[in-house]
Formats: sequence, C-alpha cells, structure tokens
Amino acid sequence: MLFKKILRITLKTLVVIFALYLFLGFVVIPAGLSWGIKSQGTKILQHPVSVRSVFFNPFLLNLSINGLEIHGTDKQVMAGFDKLAVDVSFIRLFKKEYRVESVALDGLKVNAVLLPDGKINLMALVPAPVPASEPAAAPAAEAKKPVELPLVIVDLVTLQRGHISFLDRTVHPNFASSLSDIDIRVTDIATRPDSQTRMVFQGKLGGKGTIATELVIKPFAQPLELETVFSLDDLALDILTPYVGKYTGRALKDGKLELKMDYRIGDNQLTAAHKLLIQRFEFGEKVETKDALPLPFGLAIALLEDPQGRIKISLPVTGDLSKPDFKYWPLVGQVVRNFFMSLVTKPFGFIAGALGADSGTDELGFVKFLPGKADLSDTEKE
Repeated sequence: MLFKKILRITLKTLVVIFALYLFLGFVVIPAGLSWGIKSQGTKILQHPVSVRSVFFNPFLLNLSINGLEIHGTDKQVMAGFDKLAVDVSFIRLFKKEYRVESVALDGLKVNAVLLPDGKINLMALVPAPVPASEPAAAPAAEAKKPVELPLVIVDLVTLQRGHISFLDRTVHPNFASSLSDIDIRVTDIATRPDSQTRMVFQGKLGGKGTIATELVIKPFAQPLELETVFSLDDLALDILTPYVGKYTGRALKDGKLELKMDYRIGDNQLTAAHKLLIQRFEFGEKVETKDALPLPFGLAIALLEDPQGRIKISLPVTGDLSKPDFKYWPLVGQVVRNFFMSLVTKPFGFIAGALGADSGTDELGFVKFLPGKADLSDTEKE
C-alpha cells in the first residue's frame, strides 16, 4: 500500500510538472516575450515597437517571432521583419557547448534615410551610451590574462527576401535606391580559433544591377585570416545622376558598370585587387549646381576609353597589417592618386595602351624610324 501511495504521488507530481512546463512553454514564455519586446523595445529604442505574435515550442526548443516592426515619428516603418525563427539544441550542454542549430530571418525590411543635416535616421535607434565609472586598476598578472570565450556554435544563419531602401536628401534631386531580393547564408559559426565560417550573399541593386559576395573567414584566429570576392554586375549608371550632376554639372545619359574585388588576408598581409569596367559611358544634359568641380571630366573620359568605348581600370593594393602606421583608406587613396597622376602626366601612354601600341609613346611626336631611313612606316603613320 505504501509503495502504491508513493507511486501515485510521484505520478501526480510528474503530471503537475509536465503541465506546468507546457503552460510555461506555450503560454507564459510567448506572452512574456511579446510584452517584453513591445514595452522594453519601445523604452530602449525610443520608438514604437510592435510584434504580431510569438511562439515557443518547449519540446523542440523552437522560438518564432512574427511581424516585428520599429516605427518612426511619422509612423513609417524604419526596420522590421516578417519572421525570425531560432532552433536551439542542448545536445552537449553539460560539456559547456552552447549550440544553435539554425537562425532564419525572413522578410527583413530597412528604410534608411540620409537627412539634410548629414545624419542617418537609423542612428536614432542607437541608445545613448551610459557613462561608466572608471574601473579600479587590475593587478598586472590579471591584466595579462587572456579572456577565455565559451564554446558557442551556430550551424546555420539564413536571411531571405530582405529589402533595404535608401533615400539621400542631401542631394537634389534626391537619390533613391534599394537593395532587394537579399539572400544571405552563413554556415559554421563558432568561437574556436580554427573554425572557418563561410558566407554567401546575393542581392539586386535598385533593379539596375546585381551584387554577389563570397566570404571565408576565421573570425577568432590570431592573426585574422580572410578571403573574399565581391562582384557588382550590370549596374545602370544613370541611377547615379544626382551625385554625378552635383560634382560634374552634367547628368548621366548612359553607361554600365561592373566591379570585381578580391581580398586576401593572411599572416598580417593584405593582398587586394580591384577591377573596374565601364561601358558606353555618356554624359547627358547640363545640371545646375554650385558644387561642380572645375575639372575636364570629358577629357578624362576620352583618355580612359579604349576604341570600343570601354574604361578598364585595375588597382592592386598590398599592405602589412602588422605595421602601426597601416591605414586602409589612405593606402587605397594613394593607389588611386598614383593612377590618375599617371593619366595626367603620361596621357599618350594610356592612348597607346588602348590602341595596342608599343611603349615609348608618352612624348608627343615620338615615332620610330628604320636605321638610315627618313620615311615613316605604315604603323608609325597610324
């Protein structure tokens, strides 16, 4: 009798615990998260935050947040998404391994605006930093102790149907474009130093070009190891008319752009290549602007174009990341300056290269004669 009584009490206790677990998983956690996202999100971001629904499966440990939106002061959506799904696994929890099997974000939408004062509207969502008191000086032995990161593994992160719109109100007419059909896939994220993460990105730029990127990186390796390839294809240049018109005084009538960038970082060495191809570039009508630069843009385009109307530019960049004075953008700027200085000081060398002629034509009027002859050959006449 005593055994049966203990068994009944045990079974009732297990049933109560199981029912409580179901109640917490299916009711309390979704309701609490929904309330927390709305109230705390609005409090932290200082903008209204709304969420359509939250669902949590206590058996499969799946969390789903649906219809989250952050609204601006004009009630327009600044950022949000249709669905965020997280699949958590605790298979090796007792070995101090925190694992997330997948994170899937669907229908991301972001509306970015560059305001006339030069600020981006999305910066209003960044909480102001809280001034912190100065921490006490740590002992020398503790200061040198490296920070040991927990083992965190994320097997898969995906983003589908993303859309980012951009509006620049600092130029007239306003520049507007969008990055649509964003598809991102990231695999094998881990805090191990030897872990290699791979990312593939694709998107359409304003319906006038496509962007693709492949990245392989060891984010926690010391020194950093990275390989990436970026490509921008078939971009219709007329989309850039507001910027070109502002600084050149001419609109863009036609033109296609392709850009390839290849970066390698290893052993603190940067090796990069930039290849730019512009086809059928043509200025349009004059644009009234006070910021136009007094430069011969038409002459520069004429010097850069080959007989097929193409502009090909190749800019390699190399540097030593371990040097204290290494700075990326000044290095790129130096390469660009050297390129255009060569264009200005040796324009006939560029023309000769475009025409496939031999070197030695940097000086105007320099031609080759056969030994003892004063007549020009057919090649030199051309």
